[in-house]
Amino acid sequence: MRFAAVLALGITSALMGCAERAVELRLVMPSGDDAELDVSCVTTVHVVVHDGSSDFSQVPNECIEVSSPTSLADLQAQIRGKLTMALPDEIIAVEVRGLTNTTPGACGTGMNVFYGGEEFVGQDDIALRVEGAMDCSALQAQGEHRIRPIDFLSLASTPADTAPVCSTLDIPSLQLGAIRPTNIFLPEFPTSLMEFGAFAQLDAATGLATLPAWGGALPTSCLASSSFDIFSASCIYPGNKSVCGAAGETEVPLLPDSVIFETVDREIFDELPVLVMGVVYDTVTKRPVEGATVTLDPERGRVVYASRGSANRLDPLDVTATTKAGLFLAYMREPSVATITQGASTKAMRLGGVTGWGSAVIVPLR
Repeated sequence: MRFAAVLALGITSALMGCAERAVELRLVMPSGDDAELDVSCVTTVHVVVHDGSSDFSQVPNECIEVSSPTSLADLQAQIRGKLTMALPDEIIAVEVRGLTNTTPGACGTGMNVFYGGEEFVGQDDIALRVEGAMDCSALQAQGEHRIRPIDFLSLASTPADTAPVCSTLDIPSLQLGAIRPTNIFLPEFPTSLMEFGAFAQLDAATGLATLPAWGGALPTSCLASSSFDIFSASCIYPGNKSVCGAAGETEVPLLPDSVIFETVDREIFDELPVLVMGVVYDTVTKRPVEGATVTLDPERGRVVYASRGSANRLDPLDVTATTKAGLFLAYMREPSVATITQGASTKAMRLGGVTGWGSAVIVPLR
């Protein structure tokens, strides 16, 4: 059955069919420190209604323009009563996104500042919990990131006791954005995705892409770089010590999406459908770290240690720490903090990847 929706007072009232059953879609704003999210650069609120289609570009959606909101409360007031859209017969989930789009008529584009998502199971009240991905102040930072895409599989294949094999991927461009949760847990839906905000061609001579020097993402997400050409996205850590990059460069390990399905444990992946392939390195000796433990909150993820297998595969090992290869596999639903420890060295990093894409991390333990 079809229904029409109208957003008012931060609440969407919907009428369904002849019985005129009311369905409320509410924006639940964050509280405390999270309520101080800087949304001043948001120009568009994008509402998306998912109908089960695998082509997200074809699902019903609508944009509401806002003007320099001074707070989340101001933004909520600006969108009051401004949404009317015909909804499909079948609905599985609803999303809202706050975007920095500055291109007229390009609904759904721009960097994602905040998001919310909720599954639809026939309930009368859909609460869209708003969470921040990137604060506007982080998006307005001056300067540039010089990003080097690293072939993760080549690095993972480095023979023992030799210098790291640091091959620059042969891809035409990189994107900068954030990996963030969707808060939607359905078999046909990603639990984690990449939001794109800036694009740059790779310099053929240097192998680098120059992108805006955005600051870090907010706690649910991670600053990330990606390649459409190989469907790969990984968190990046500007300022971290580098294994393959020169001073002033930020390295991003990438690998084709097809590779993860040669390695993935299907039983684990069904529950935790994001796989991040990782390697722990000593940036002084330029060697993998043996005996490192990688820990995730067991409610959020699972770690399996690995060795380099045949072809593109990483083989899981029944061990409790990294071997001489330094390799591990981190399964999760969304970006999560991992603690990496070996001896007196400990490092905490937010790991993240995109459901079904190739994602990787190089941990510079010391």
